[in-house]
Amino acid sequence: MTAKQWGWCWVKGRLSMREVGAMACVLLVLVLSTGCAETRHAMSVDKSGFLGEEVYAEMTKGDESKLQPALRFRDDSYFSKDITKIILDPIFLYRQPQHMGGGNSNQNAQMLLNYFYNKLYLALSKHFEIVDQPGPGTMRWQIALTDYEQSWVALDMVSTVVPQLRVISEIKWLATDKPSFAGGVQAELKISESQTGKVIAAAIDRRVGSKTLTKGTDSWADVKNAMDFWALQSAYRACRITHGIECVMPKP
Repeated sequence: MTAKQWGWCWVKGRLSMREVGAMACVLLVLVLSTGCAETRHAMSVDKSGFLGEEVYAEMTKGDESKLQPALRFRDDSYFSKDITKIILDPIFLYRQPQHMGGGNSNQNAQMLLNYFYNKLYLALSKHFEIVDQPGPGTMRWQIALTDYEQSWVALDMVSTVVPQLRVISEIKWLATDKPSFAGGVQAELKISESQTGKVIAAAIDRRVGSKTLTKGTDSWADVKNAMDFWALQSAYRACRITHGIECVMPKP
């Protein structure tokens, strides 16, 4: 039975005991393979328009086994050990009414933008000098938060600890790329040469919450955990492609 068929059975409420048993075996493999990760990589993403059609046309699918973004582009001819500085623009919300975060307050949105910026600043500043003026050996990073959703804390916790509900939640993950009641977030990144404006790298990625109890009762924990991972992962990749040393790959 395919993931799509499982999702259909779940919606219609027609799961047989045999089907539940088969899914339980698959879910056990999934749990063992994902370990205790706070968030999961979701390979299905939308193009918001932030990066522009020219950049989108250059993007290809990332390799999930290497923790690459869902869609990515990179001009390898640019990167070298001479890149030592980054202009990190303020992160902004590229609001789309049809997306998850459209109904959340501006206060929540600004809290998330500030949180993400601070995490990125701390991670990148370990390998690069953060500056505010274009110059030689300087990249400009521009990031848009294009989609976000807080978790339903009580239902998320119940569906994590009750085996039958967890099975249903994981079936939904197989069918829709996100477990029931979990939060999620999507972002787009554009990296350009600071003096010419030439785009040298771009990425679109989405992460969703896992079914763990360690995230506590913060309804924004899934979003923040995803941002924590992105900050460390971005710093790691920037360190590697500029031939830095002591580049530490984050855990998924």
